[in-house]
Amino acid sequence: MSDSFHDLLTQEKRVRGKTVLDPQMDQMLQHLRNLGIETVWDVQAAYDSDLLGLKDRCSFGTRGVCCRNCAMGPCRLATEDMPRHMKAVSPVLNRSTCGKTADSMVASMFLSTALRGAASHLSHAYDVATTFYKVAEEETNGNYELRDIKKLHALAGRLGIMIEGLEDKAIAREIARVIQEDFTGGFNLHEQPMRFFAALAPKRHQRLIEAGLVPQRGVVAEIMKFEHATAQGMMSNTFELLRASLRLGMYDAVGLFMATELQDVLLGTPKPGFTSMGMDNLKAEKVNIVVHGHNPLFSEKLVDVVDEMEQAARQA
Repeated sequence: MSDSFHDLLTQEKRVRGKTVLDPQMDQMLQHLRNLGIETVWDVQAAYDSDLLGLKDRCSFGTRGVCCRNCAMGPCRLATEDMPRHMKAVSPVLNRSTCGKTADSMVASMFLSTALRGAASHLSHAYDVATTFYKVAEEETNGNYELRDIKKLHALAGRLGIMIEGLEDKAIAREIARVIQEDFTGGFNLHEQPMRFFAALAPKRHQRLIEAGLVPQRGVVAEIMKFEHATAQGMMSNTFELLRASLRLGMYDAVGLFMATELQDVLLGTPKPGFTSMGMDNLKAEKVNIVVHGHNPLFSEKLVDVVDEMEQAARQA
């Protein structure tokens, strides 16, 4: 194993061994262990209990040289920095069944990871955009509304939408139309840059265009294309696979930008404030609601409902 790779693994184990920096969470973890409840930190520690490297995480998977994308696999390729005992049980091969080298296999696995990450943020943006469209069409029964009109107008301007003479709901409908085109593209729009990218990108983005990294309209088609590229026997060019991952990073950034802008319009642009956080916010005498995830559309409505219930309880 090369010194640099070994140093990275050692550093990662050291960080995982610290569990968490928050003393409240550290106490909670110890309490859970006393109760016999296994947590993610316990699972991580099991992989770090070294026995000649045999209990470490899979050497092939750690290096990205194990592919199980088709029924003929999994295929694994040994690398020079792999532990000696792993080399001894590895076939002496330079390519996978479908022809991938170690480089293209790593790039393909990385692209699959990038696909999942980008799809997650774009799915979040699509969910927010759907709510935004329903508000524009007055289909939410007043549960959501356009709160930050100044932000609505500013976003329309950045997207190149002429708003003179348009009511706010009409402006929102025009923005929703742009979002739909950015997501679905259409056969005649697919080769054009996403409008939300143009609104987000720096003024001088010619280098991105030359590098083929500008996200095109039709996110759905692009996700399908890149997923297809990771299939058995398809893309094996390492450079193109890595460039696809970089391009997905651009889509991811646009998705985050889109969700943030629309959430600001729907919920109001956040402002700095004071609050409290930590396990000591949980109170035994109260109903504690823990929300997993970070979609503010749900959290915002949950807070509204809780406020209404508290007021009703005080009046009872």
